[in-house]
Amino acid sequence: MEQQRRRDDALLNASEQQRNNAEAARNNVETVRRMRCNREAERARARGERPEWCP
Repeated sequence: MEQQRRRDDALLNASEQQRNNAEAARNNVETVRRMRCNREAERARARGERPEWCP
């Protein structure tokens, strides 16, 4: 019984860790997208152009 509980807990923990990793990856992708957009906006301003809006 105890062994089954440990096995179930391990599966639950692994699933939770996988969900956390996926969320972190999505956040990282969004952060990189914003950084690129802001960099392009700065370059456009330096050229005297109106930068594209970054959502």
